[in-house]
Amino acid sequence: MMDYRKADPTYVNFKPTTASDAIDKFYRHKNLGVPPHLWPEVFVECSSNLPVKELRKFESWLVNPEGEPTCAELLQIDKEN
Repeated sequence: MMDYRKADPTYVNFKPTTASDAIDKFYRHKNLGVPPHLWPEVFVECSSNLPVKELRKFESWLVNPEGEPTCAELLQIDKEN
């Protein structure tokens, strides 16, 4: 059952059950002004009830929010730059 309170973008009193909901909850906290030094605690709180499969997705997003790179791999560094 969907919680109608989530229509309010400042509502954070819900327990995410999917990676998508956990990411949404993190951004709600961020938009409410949680400072970056407290983000690790927010990540833990947002993911505490996720099933393993969804937790892996959330962890993957934490490491690489934009997803896996799709461009060519950098083969060498241009030392002149």
